[in-house]
Amino acid sequence: NGEPAFVLETVMDRSILATARETSYQLSIVLLCFIALVFFLLVAIIRFMASKPLGQLATHMALLRETGQFQPMPGVGSGDEIGTLARSFNELVIARQKIEGELRTLSTVAEHTDESIVIIGVNGSIEWVNPAFERSRQVSCEDLAGRRPDQVIKGRDDPAMYRDIWLMVQSGKTWRGRMRTEIGDGQVVTEDVVVSPVREDGAKEPSAYVMLMHDVTGRIAMESQLEQAHRLEAVGQLASGVAHEINNPLAGIRNAFALFKRHLPKDVKHYDKLELIDNEIERIS
Repeated sequence: NGEPAFVLETVMDRSILATARETSYQLSIVLLCFIALVFFLLVAIIRFMASKPLGQLATHMALLRETGQFQPMPGVGSGDEIGTLARSFNELVIARQKIEGELRTLSTVAEHTDESIVIIGVNGSIEWVNPAFERSRQVSCEDLAGRRPDQVIKGRDDPAMYRDIWLMVQSGKTWRGRMRTEIGDGQVVTEDVVVSPVREDGAKEPSAYVMLMHDVTGRIAMESQLEQAHRLEAVGQLASGVAHEINNPLAGIRNAFALFKRHLPKDVKHYDKLELIDNEIERIS
């Protein structure tokens, strides 16, 4: 009728319960100790295999940043991921040092060359000029940043030529020619100019434009003087030839006149005029 038919009671000795409880406690302690041991072993292994090399890498990077002196990364001989990371880091630093060396060389050349260099952005404003341009125009690079070339370079040529140059370099071509510009002291100079677009690898559109300007005013003046000297030399040679051609018949005339005067009596009329003619012939020859 839904009520228990009987009740079964089991009586267990207390010593068995205590033993089981104590055994489970000891097993728990052993398990915890084992887990702790495994944890410390994992920590030690991770520290030895990963944390320590990574710490050395961080220290090495900090030293490189502070001193700028490259030293081989420790652990490059290892075949694990840390060794791969160290070798990649060394290759990256070597590549960066190579690029920095090339940039230093280019910077040194740009700063010490006699040619004026102007870098123009795609928007048509000046981004950088070298010291040669600053000296020739008596301006500073900071004052020119953001200004257009026509606001700085005072051209003395046809304005249509400058528009054609800009359209040409925008289309990706290089323009070479000669310009007449006014420099800081008001002097008009003649410069050989090259304007080229600058493209990054794989880019279709230019990222900037570079203008090289070399003053040839002195060379043109020297060439003009040399040409004038050649003309004077040619005139001198011509005059020498003409004088030679004139002196030959004059010498014959002088000899004939001397012979004529030698056989002519001195008491003849107008003999004194013959002396004047002889002196004039001698002066011309």
